[in-house]
Amino acid sequence: MAKPRLFFRADGNSKIGLGHVIRSLALAELLQADFECTFAIQQPSEALLNQLQSVCKPIEKLAATENENQLLAEAETISNSFSGQEIIVLDGYQFSTGYQQILKAKGNILVCLDDLHDRYFVADAIINIAGGLKKEAYSVAPYTKLCLGPAYALLRKPFREAQKTLVKPGRKEPKMLLCFGGADPENYTLKYAQKLHEIKPELRLEIVTGSAYQNSESLQKFISGNPYAFWRKNLDAEAMAELMAECAVALCSASSVAYEYCAVNGMLFVEKTAENQADLYRYLITENLALPAEKIHEVLTGSGSKHLAKTLIRKQQEIFNGQAETNLQNLFSGLALQAGLRFRKVKTEDAELLFEWANDPEARKFSFNAEPIPYETHLKWLSGKLTNPQALLLLAEIQHKPAALLRFDLKEDIALISYQIGAEFRGKGLGHRVLQVGLPELKKYFPEITEAIGYVQPENVASVRAFEKAGFKNLGIDAKLKAYKFLTKL
Repeated sequence: MAKPRLFFRADGNSKIGLGHVIRSLALAELLQADFECTFAIQQPSEALLNQLQSVCKPIEKLAATENENQLLAEAETISNSFSGQEIIVLDGYQFSTGYQQILKAKGNILVCLDDLHDRYFVADAIINIAGGLKKEAYSVAPYTKLCLGPAYALLRKPFREAQKTLVKPGRKEPKMLLCFGGADPENYTLKYAQKLHEIKPELRLEIVTGSAYQNSESLQKFISGNPYAFWRKNLDAEAMAELMAECAVALCSASSVAYEYCAVNGMLFVEKTAENQADLYRYLITENLALPAEKIHEVLTGSGSKHLAKTLIRKQQEIFNGQAETNLQNLFSGLALQAGLRFRKVKTEDAELLFEWANDPEARKFSFNAEPIPYETHLKWLSGKLTNPQALLLLAEIQHKPAALLRFDLKEDIALISYQIGAEFRGKGLGHRVLQVGLPELKKYFPEITEAIGYVQPENVASVRAFEKAGFKNLGIDAKLKAYKFLTKL
């Protein structure tokens, strides 16, 4: 059985940093056993390309874009290569609402990795690893699932493994890790290396930079004059985790690097080096996972550092408990089901299956007629629907397995819609997706239809929510049916 396709789109270089690419790659590495992962990126360096190819194949190298129109054209080109069954992951501030809408047009599932909540999103899911955010911070489509906080932390494999070890290896000698990401365009690395040398000249500094770091000459000058400073370049995840485990103290940007150190545990100081780090910085400080960088002098020269370290580590172990890995796998497993949803017309041969579904206790409970349906009555009903030119029955399948039934009864330019999820696929968030994908299918057969109406009993909370998430407007209780009436324009 072919794996579902997972398509990543992110950029990274010396100007914008490598954070978007690294966290997208961490997600790809986590999911690669169950998905075919492809990565699209504009003009990657050779070093970055090699890093991407270790997880994703193929890599699509895109031309640079200079304005919104060129970006939208890029989205059109990418969308034209899709079948409509892909899951697309976007990570970057350049991906506007319009860009997202183009990628959603074929019915693909869209996930956005975000930390700014500064635009309207049409994604099926948003992952923001910063804790402390409320859902109200986002402007999103009715169906968008918000996955917020460290419960969805995007950690590379060695750091996911580190979370599972509560007793860490002992640190043999005092070392301090200094890392501001793969690019550090403002050169916080040198600024703090010099400051730390002034505070504690004999403190061993483990300085880490990435392939996009552009201030090598000035940093090398500092390293050459300081026997206690050591420079590590382009460390892979395993080497980085090992080095972090050796360093009892770390100073990092308020980014994924800080979360990785939290997974290893230790006294962590953080600096906000960009505006997109504001939420994460605030969370790390307020939750006692880290200390602000301005307290370095006070702590390193004071007497209470051991107590502070224990407080931070206790909180880090509480928050970074390994659950994020399972949460992310479950999220994408559910999205893969939604992406794989495909419809075909119901056939006479489906009679037994639909009879079983029709008499399912859960289905009868929320039907307008709750009595069991005799088989002969069912057959007569099915025959009537299949021969009625004003009716359409569609069976939704996932990997060729029946998942849902979608029913339409037509009158002039209006369609009465109802659906049922098979017992095996209930509770997996498919209701709204069945409605979303089913309506374009209806238009294929009956392009003259302009409205769809559905009726749902108030007690059927799951179906009420499904219609709302699919974009139907709730018109209130219908007096005759004593059910909510939902309407959408087509």
